[in-house]
Amino acid sequence: MFFRRKTAGPGPEKPNLLVVQSGNTDLLSKAVRVIAEKLYPGCRMTYLCDNRHQCLPEDGIPNLEKRIVTKPGLVRALFYLLRLRRLRYDVVAVFFSGEGGYFKHKIMAVLCRKKKLLIFNENVDCFFYTREKMEFHLKWRFRNFRNRSRKLRLARETMELIKREGTASFLKKSAGRLVQASAPVSAYQQKKRVEPFSLPRFEDPEVSIVIPVYNKSLFTYNCILSVRENTRETRYEVVVVDNASTDNTASMLAMIEHVRVIRNRENLGFVEACNIGARASRGKYVLFLNNDTLVTPGWLSAMLETFRRKEECGAVGSKLIYPNGRLQEAGGIIWKDASGWNYGKFDDPDKPEYNYLREVDYCSGASLMVRKELFEGVGGFDARYAPAYCEDTDLCFSLRSRRYKVFYQPRSVIVHFEGVSAGTSTASGMKRYQELNTPKFASKWRVELGKQLENRPENVFPARDRNRNKRVLVIDHYVPMYDRDAGSFFMYSLLRVLAAAGYRVVFWPDNLFKHEPYTTELQQMGIEVIYGPNNFKSYMEGHGKYFDCALITRTHIAINYVDVVRKHVPRVIYHSPDFEYLREKRRAGLEGLPERELENIKEREFYLFGQSDCITTVSGEDVDGIKRYFPGRKVLKVHHPVNRITDMKNPFEGRSDLLFVGSSHQPNVDAVLYYASGIMPLLEKAVPGIKLYVVGSHTDKRLSELDPERVVLTGYVPDLLPYFERCRIFLAPLRYGAGVKGKIIDAMSYGLPVVTTPVGAEGLGATNGLHLLVAENSAGIANEICRLYTDKSLWEGLSGRSRDFIAANYSQHAFAEKVSSVFSEILKEG
Repeated sequence: MFFRRKTAGPGPEKPNLLVVQSGNTDLLSKAVRVIAEKLYPGCRMTYLCDNRHQCLPEDGIPNLEKRIVTKPGLVRALFYLLRLRRLRYDVVAVFFSGEGGYFKHKIMAVLCRKKKLLIFNENVDCFFYTREKMEFHLKWRFRNFRNRSRKLRLARETMELIKREGTASFLKKSAGRLVQASAPVSAYQQKKRVEPFSLPRFEDPEVSIVIPVYNKSLFTYNCILSVRENTRETRYEVVVVDNASTDNTASMLAMIEHVRVIRNRENLGFVEACNIGARASRGKYVLFLNNDTLVTPGWLSAMLETFRRKEECGAVGSKLIYPNGRLQEAGGIIWKDASGWNYGKFDDPDKPEYNYLREVDYCSGASLMVRKELFEGVGGFDARYAPAYCEDTDLCFSLRSRRYKVFYQPRSVIVHFEGVSAGTSTASGMKRYQELNTPKFASKWRVELGKQLENRPENVFPARDRNRNKRVLVIDHYVPMYDRDAGSFFMYSLLRVLAAAGYRVVFWPDNLFKHEPYTTELQQMGIEVIYGPNNFKSYMEGHGKYFDCALITRTHIAINYVDVVRKHVPRVIYHSPDFEYLREKRRAGLEGLPERELENIKEREFYLFGQSDCITTVSGEDVDGIKRYFPGRKVLKVHHPVNRITDMKNPFEGRSDLLFVGSSHQPNVDAVLYYASGIMPLLEKAVPGIKLYVVGSHTDKRLSELDPERVVLTGYVPDLLPYFERCRIFLAPLRYGAGVKGKIIDAMSYGLPVVTTPVGAEGLGATNGLHLLVAENSAGIANEICRLYTDKSLWEGLSGRSRDFIAANYSQHAFAEKVSSVFSEILKEG
């Protein structure tokens, strides 16, 4: 046997560590220094290598306990793995020089069943893993392969879309995507043949794309071609700065019409070439783009949109991916020691953590857009970093010193053929300046670096986002589809307020589905939306300690999360859309409900109340009801918001029929059935031919059996305005429920007069006869409908007063103030 079984390792301060070499000695020596000086000072190390690589001398490993040299080969590797599984090391550290080794060692770590795993890549970036995390990863890969299958995933999304929006909508969207996909050149292909083409010409470009080049003419050609094919609706110019190329770059550029070319007499390097290009640019923004890149559709408009969304934005960078589709960089991290990380390198670029707009330490100069006036104000790229490297990081720090921010924009995707121009080895060529310029950067920004986090794996989560404000976790049933139901619009508005207030928000949907376009919209607000194969318990074990507050909602969802959240997060808010126990108690009085089922509802909801530091609800009546059961609990009202107050265009005479909005929620179904059986027969004589339009997705078979000439089921509609404009009365004959009814608030915000029940009017604060009409039974409701349907002056009075009432009490401004007040109070207490 070539090594012996070890005894149990020491405690966590000085672990017993196995170092496995798979790469060159320069990489290994740097990584070992990181372990010995920063991660585990004083740890005992066993060094394992094979005779294929040059091995470090014994004095090159601090605290070396044993050095093992093996012969390479599959049989020996398998034997080694079986032996290693039995050894008792506290930490296994491995190194790789490519993506394949990365996955190989992840699997190896699970086979070894070690407690902790450290993986170093060729940039000496350190990734920390636990055995549980690796095992979960493998279980997901092998047992849930369908989640990784593109074809099966598309099939599921197709069925979801057809079910949700219908076949016609699916075909329309599919046709649009086919047209869009056929227009641009694929971002992963390069043309081998150079042919003449023309760029668009704009007299007043908004963006100047500066491309410094030295040789590699084919890469430059494909880069510019991809810009032409994938840049729409943006005025731009392309400025190529040729650093005295010795190949056919000059003749190739002569074949491209309307490209601006600046030729230097000698190779001035990347830094000076960029500065020359920026001085010659005419745009409001300067975008520095490497010539070994291919841009993808929407790349430039997404970057511009960031500046328009964020007034404090000084620069914005792209998501960089390798030609094989793996992630190269999703923003950069700078540590206290001035070392940097390309966040997410070699990972899946579609993961949620890489796809939301966020402030970062820096973005790579391979694709970096900056306001020209700011670039000139800081003096351009600092010449001390000539010819290249660290100048982009320095620029980002300079902008931040002027109170501007640097953002990572995931919708701007760039394929980067890394190392084409400068190589990848830091020991020779242009790349060696990366090592030479880092001390210069550290010296210049010594004070700022002192505020950065230590270079430790556990600091990646807080370091990847420069937003240092409070972190809030929000959990709901799915990504809020704000145009479909009032509850989703409430949650969407809440998330929007939190993001605008500067909180670092993570949204966890229970179904972990990436509903579009809603998910992307949240991500562009700066909200991290979790989706795909994720395990909540594992997520909270790794990141829960970083959250300051959590908000959970809906009893059937929150009950599955509250215990784990309570364990890791110091302050918990439970938002009650309505008092469910009260609602179901009322329902039981009408339909009958087993006593045990009602007790289960009460027990579940009251447990959530008891586990929360604060309870929020939308109704004052619900606040009072909850306080009767929990007198010492903090219970606050956060009212429903409306999107906007709409002026009605269609007058009384141009309207007819009734409108009800609601999905398959049981109180809504009961309201429609109540209308059909109790109210509609009374209206037939007074208002012949009157119809009730029921807008919303419905699956209850009882509704489909109603007379379609009198009760029209429209299904889901993307825009309610046409129905609010054509109908004369909004009817909400709700017999049970709790909380404020968002549908009634929306109708009133449009100025559409409302007839409802005491349950429907509950919690609004509106006055019967002044803002809306309220009746308790079917005869009373029918009478109020007939009166309002024929009295123009009554209709117009209610229309104007209801709209004014909602504007004064349910505006987005009032909602934002209340939400900010609640979270400030809760977080201050924490």
